[in-house]
Amino acid sequence: MKPIIDEIFAFVATEEDGSEGVIASSVNGQWFPFVGADMARVKSLYPLAKMVEKETGRPFKILHFTSKKDITAEVERVCKL
Repeated sequence: MKPIIDEIFAFVATEEDGSEGVIASSVNGQWFPFVGADMARVKSLYPLAKMVEKETGRPFKILHFTSKKDITAEVERVCKL
């Protein structure tokens, strides 16, 4: 069976003002957000997220998104691509 993305997990930190942001890590100048489409990816990112939490002092939560909507055409119209 071909893999299909029907859910996304995101590691999200909460700032002091209550705003949220996806945890990311910089490797060789490229930023990589901590998101995944399966529990295997969540398990692999978890130790890295704990390291970020320790370094920043910002706790994180893992959010599970299950709604799926293709918005490619809408974005292309807005960006006039």
